Amino acid sequence: MSILVACSSAGDTGIDDATGLASAPIIHGSDSDAREDEAVLMQIRADLGMYACTATLLAPNLVLTARHCVSQLHDDDPTITDTCDPRLLGDDSPAENMSFFVGPRRPGARTKPAAKGKQIFHDQTTEGLCGHDIALVLLDREIPNAKIAKVRLTDSTRAGEKITAVGWGMTEKTDDPAVRQHRTGIEIDSVRPGSTPERGTAADFQVGESTCHGDSGGPALSEKTHAVIGVVSRGDNGSPDERHPVLHCIDNAGGGGKTWGVYTKTSSAKDVIQRAAAASGHELQSE
Repeated sequence: MSILVACSSAGDTGIDDATGLASAPIIHGSDSDAREDEAVLMQIRADLGMYACTATLLAPNLVLTARHCVSQLHDDDPTITDTCDPRLLGDDSPAENMSFFVGPRRPGARTKPAAKGKQIFHDQTTEGLCGHDIALVLLDREIPNAKIAKVRLTDSTRAGEKITAVGWGMTEKTDDPAVRQHRTGIEIDSVRPGSTPERGTAADFQVGESTCHGDSGGPALSEKTHAVIGVVSRGDNGSPDERHPVLHCIDNAGGGGKTWGVYTKTSSAKDVIQRAAAASGHELQSE
């Protein structure tokens, strides 16, 4: 099965023993600095502990992330072996259980979050995550001096376009990077990848080696306009260990040419993004 490649459990490898779902890092990346401070660390408190994703500020009080970061997953069901299975998707986690941290360095245990969640927005689909893996969280306060990202709302994303991946997931060197990571020059292999929903729908685009596992919800930033054009959804690193593919992100540097990752296009969620922006009271910076 493929894995969701951005959410990770704090303090462990980020692997769920039942499904192999894991958080994702940037593979073969480098330190991200203040120029990418629109990308923030998202921590979610759940019944079994804390897990982490990446999110992007679209307003001082609004972030964009992945649906699977805000919704509970039925990943303890052994009959669910596909991330596109509608049965995987459960109810939303409480927004107030979500904390957001700004800046390029990982916060300490006693660091207070810049904001917490107040309200969740997504398209309410019951069809499953694939093609619908976008959500927004309205924050309980405005973050002072927040760096705001432009967002692409037109369906103009094309194969060959280059992006920068940014996220808080593990890398080929560590599962707990002290500094947010990025990787530049990633080329979009295909839009509307097709073949199976897991590899892509009309709402997705596919890349090769980039994110691995904590990067979920993180942005694909256009290298021409620096706008967010997609959100990390799912992928596979070509590991022969289908149950725990994330183990090979470190051992085999993500699987090289066998690795693929799927982003959900922001343009596919135009309506819900605009609805969340209206609730924030701020006008989007869009293209």
